Amino acid sequence: MIKNLLLIASMLFFVLSSFAQDIHFVQFQNTPLNLNPALTGMFGGDIRASVVGRNQWNSVPVGYKTITASVESKFFNDRVDNAFFSGGVILFHDWSGDSGLGRTNIGLSGSYTQKLNENNLLTAGVKFSMQQLRYNSTNLTFGDQYDGDQFNSSTQTTDPLGRLNSSKMYPDIGGGINWHHQVPAKRTRFDVGAALFHINKPEQLLSNGQSQDLFMRVSAYALANIKIAEKWDAVGFLSNQIQGPHEERLAGVGAKYIIRNDSPGTQLAIQLAGFFRFNDESEAWIPALQVEYGYWTLGATYDLNVSDFQVATDRRGGPELSATYRLTKVRSNAEKICPVY
Repeated sequence: MIKNLLLIASMLFFVLSSFAQDIHFVQFQNTPLNLNPALTGMFGGDIRASVVGRNQWNSVPVGYKTITASVESKFFNDRVDNAFFSGGVILFHDWSGDSGLGRTNIGLSGSYTQKLNENNLLTAGVKFSMQQLRYNSTNLTFGDQYDGDQFNSSTQTTDPLGRLNSSKMYPDIGGGINWHHQVPAKRTRFDVGAALFHINKPEQLLSNGQSQDLFMRVSAYALANIKIAEKWDAVGFLSNQIQGPHEERLAGVGAKYIIRNDSPGTQLAIQLAGFFRFNDESEAWIPALQVEYGYWTLGATYDLNVSDFQVATDRRGGPELSATYRLTKVRSNAEKICPVY
């Protein structure tokens, strides 16, 4: 009985709180435009395309499915060798439960990167997007639709969840800064930055006659790749996301083994890491595997839920898969660029 009550309460909490929280991923380093628009263009190469998909808590009725995809490109001026612009397009879509509660967001991000010296770059970025929040109550049933003997679908419910508007669309604005340090000869690099999303605090509640501004989200992070031996690198990841009363902290450490790195496009490496999510309702241990092959990076993680919600999930959180492709244009020796490794 206690388990059933806890399950029902947890399900209700996650359905209601999803109105006020952004999407989130374990592999936040592989979805950089969701982390900070100032990470637009912060990669080795000229064009980067990535996609990340997540299926969270599929073992309970309110499981969340989320997918995001982005494409970025750098724009160089041949007469300027110490700065460049970058631009990107990003899409995310998520949905959950019988109501299909979810959001679709299409945005444009842009950044300006200034080379401070041979090893340091400073970037400022902005993001403009349109977001749609949607909800469909036709597949839901409510207590006041029962006449005492049976369910009557023609009865108009007075439950607030059954009287929400089907969708709402609103603009969204974000911005941030990023410091990038690199030592290419040693495969060592760091990224440290912060961003602020929903600066315009858009109204996003579906209920008529009421308003609720979307909480601003503060994103802070640190990413590191450090060469420790000829064939070995150490990697580290930190992320802290704060949005209104909600906070999520993720920390991860791991090691990368370089199998082959003869020339650009031929790299083969395997990375193993472990993450831990510090969050009351979704605390989890998360093993992570990543393979770098040529211009491709493929990643996989799986949440092992250790929060109170494990009563419903049986410690099963959710799988998350990512794929990233980087393309480098062929240039003449006369052209100068600011590399980012």
